[in-house]
Order: sequence, then C-alpha cells, then structure tokens
Amino acid sequence: MFYPLTELSVLFALLSFFLLARLAEAAGLLGLWLAVVILPAYFRYLLHLLEARANDREPSPPGIELFNWVENFWSLLPLAILCLTVWAEYLLLEHFSQAAAIIAGLLALVFYPASVAVLALTHSPLQSLNPVVLLRVIRGCGRDYIIVPL
Repeated sequence: MFYPLTELSVLFALLSFFLLARLAEAAGLLGLWLAVVILPAYFRYLLHLLEARANDREPSPPGIELFNWVENFWSLLPLAILCLTVWAEYLLLEHFSQAAAIIAGLLALVFYPASVAVLALTHSPLQSLNPVVLLRVIRGCGRDYIIVPL
C-alpha cells in the first residue's frame, strides 16, 4: 500500500502523471487529446510497477516507450477493461435498474485486480480474462485478497 513512498522515482512519476492529468482536465478540448495520450501511459506504468513488485525488483522510472501504442499492446488491456466496465455500468443503469448496475460493478471490482495481476505475470490477455485462472488467483491469495478491492 505504501510502495510508492519507498521509491523516490515512483513517487515522482506518479506526481508527474497526476499533474499531467490535472493539466488535461483544465485544458478543455486540447485536454481530451492530452488525456488520450496520458491515460494509456499511466495504466502501462501501473502495470509495470505491479510486474516489478511481483518479481521483487526495483521499478525503472517511466520512459517514452510508455507512450508508444504499438509496442506491448497487451498492456492496454486494463484500460480497455475499465472503459468497457464503465460503459456497461452506464447501459445497465439506463436500460435496467440500479441494482443490476451495482451487482455488475461489485463483480467487476472483485475480478479486476486478479485480472490485472494475471496480466502482469503472464503478459497474456486471454489468460487474464480466463475465469478459471482468476478464481485460482483469488483462491491462492485467500482472505488477503479482500483487501485489494477495498
């Protein structure tokens, strides 16, 4: 939980992404373009941090390669899953009920961290969407997994 505070390069990188996001928020229409550039890089960097943490090595500071959409296209899957989840929540709320949207949101909240963990370790989008593998990860973590979605 306090991992960004242990590495100065991670703290500066997260602060830089925060400031860029605030700039995108304040920039109006130009901010939309800036957000399209920043968000994938931010999600890639978070996946890079998770992979470094899982392999017990020091994370490298973010580089320009995070902004390249062609290389390591698999690392954009967490952002795609999050966008699809928000869109599905909107559709459920509009066409069904608030209870259906809450149930779907809770399911996404439970399985999203396991999916990102599998993706960071295997680099396989198909494996990270496999329910059997996700349940195996959750079962392997045991009761400690409850902390992750919270």
